[in-house]
Amino acid sequence: MKLLKEWIVVNRNGYFSSSTVSQAHTRSYHGLYVTFEGDQTRNVLLSKMWESITLDRREYNIDTNYFDDVVHPEGYRYIFEYEDYPVPLFKYRMGEIIIEKEILWDPNHNVLYIKYAFPERIPDRFSVNPLLAFRKAGSMNTDANGISVSRNNESLSFQRGGMKLSVNNANYFVENGVIYRNFTYGEEKERGYGYREDLFSPGSFIFKGEREIIFKFYQEGEKAEFQKSKNAFIKFTSPTFKDSEIPERMQGISNFFITGENIIAGYHWFGAWSRDALISIPGLLLVRGRFDDAKKVLSRFMKIYPDGKIKNYEGGDIYPADSPLLFVYALKKYMDYSNDLPFIRSSINYVDTIMNNYIDGFDGIKMEDALISVPPGTTWMDARCDGTFITPRNGKPVEINALWFNALSSMKEFYFKLNIKPPESYDDVIAKVRTKFMEKFVEGNRIKDVADPDDPSVRPNMLFAFSLPYPVMSNIRPFLEGLKELVTPYGIRTLSPSDRNFVSVYEGDQCSRDRAYHNGTIWPWLIGPYITSAVRSGIRKDYLRNYFKDLMSRNYIPEIFDGFIPDDPKGCIIQAWSYAELIRAYIEDLR
Repeated sequence: MKLLKEWIVVNRNGYFSSSTVSQAHTRSYHGLYVTFEGDQTRNVLLSKMWESITLDRREYNIDTNYFDDVVHPEGYRYIFEYEDYPVPLFKYRMGEIIIEKEILWDPNHNVLYIKYAFPERIPDRFSVNPLLAFRKAGSMNTDANGISVSRNNESLSFQRGGMKLSVNNANYFVENGVIYRNFTYGEEKERGYGYREDLFSPGSFIFKGEREIIFKFYQEGEKAEFQKSKNAFIKFTSPTFKDSEIPERMQGISNFFITGENIIAGYHWFGAWSRDALISIPGLLLVRGRFDDAKKVLSRFMKIYPDGKIKNYEGGDIYPADSPLLFVYALKKYMDYSNDLPFIRSSINYVDTIMNNYIDGFDGIKMEDALISVPPGTTWMDARCDGTFITPRNGKPVEINALWFNALSSMKEFYFKLNIKPPESYDDVIAKVRTKFMEKFVEGNRIKDVADPDDPSVRPNMLFAFSLPYPVMSNIRPFLEGLKELVTPYGIRTLSPSDRNFVSVYEGDQCSRDRAYHNGTIWPWLIGPYITSAVRSGIRKDYLRNYFKDLMSRNYIPEIFDGFIPDDPKGCIIQAWSYAELIRAYIEDLR
């Protein structure tokens, strides 16, 4: 059992609980009651529970924490069984005592349950101390003062500023108000961030003789019952494609990213990012027939960005060069799956605005001789260190221009389906883009990553020339020799290992990790366009299914892997487009 293996459980509003199997937090984002507000903001309210059991005058602590080089208490020693799906369940054994700890959210409400059960002998005394953070996720709580405690019948409320959390079992509560100092989070220390914090315990819940105890943490106005919530949560994480080979847990966890009109990019730290959401719509929503949800997400983009200039996220400061073109891609896929022509008609002026923005130019993004040129840092490879982009990719990136061709061709299809006459010479424009693309990017059996200025680096962005609904190129086979340096069973490398800029390990401080982020790091989501390109070019489906089966069967599919050690996940522990593109490609191309 890997005691530092992470687990996570999420509701439909993006609230989550997460830690390690041992219950020792290693990240500032770990916590039991972590909220999601707006598009990006997370707050850690309840960090953890510190539990102790008294049996025959002997005390056992089942929690685990790091305090610099000291581990205390050592509750991990008592863990003998653990499950993380569909509901996290931890089993501890201490002599004649077995304790089962279950953690789950009501999927539709912001209600967290923590259930303790003693299926055999009941302890003489069971004490639980909630440890409160009441801070923004990603920060450290260096001042644990100022959290107030109030009673209301059978519930308690904890509050600091605008943050408030309530819990039941007030009749068992003894207030004392203790600050525990110097909890240490190793992941943050490695990254060069603040890594020590203090947590506030308002008091202890003390139980004697109870075989089963349920804590219900909630915010204002939340009502739910444990068993109904558990049944609903299990349904929330149930498989969608019962006859497919997509693992059940892969399907269930993919629901964690869908929140109303948003798609969360990844856990723990990402919010709703435009590029990630638009890429993820087909795999998370359309293949399941969730057309209303897809329409809500697309409609929200049109509402927030009425000028067709879609930012990296609401309130963000970057206009990605690909996001508006990805909107057209997602709309085209929506039409293919739903045939909802009234919605396409209501969106056509918006798409026309998007296309004109590229023709006229915006924020340094502009059309030059039929192709799209972009400034540094506006593609998906946008990591930077100290304000400098590590992979600037300014000029004409290959995937931006593949998306441009796809958008023009999709627009023509929209016109046709809606009986709208396209502008004159529209076919000539599409043909010119294809011709210019071939002239600028293709040299023998290699495809440049960027043109004008030319960058011949072997990167995976060429895949979009073959994988989009309207591919600008039709056969990837002549280019597979170069691609084989990138393809692994866990994803596609972002740079060839033979390149002098290749970085094999994603580790260290923020700048060190950003240097590796798109320079060799393996990304699972790129398997989607790779599979689509490969199948279209006649590569055997059974070979592809077998090659990527280990990734699909993992407990969690992360954001990235190291370039040479693909069994060690890095970045977000679960990522939306990692799930979405694997599901999309499997359903569309491999079944």
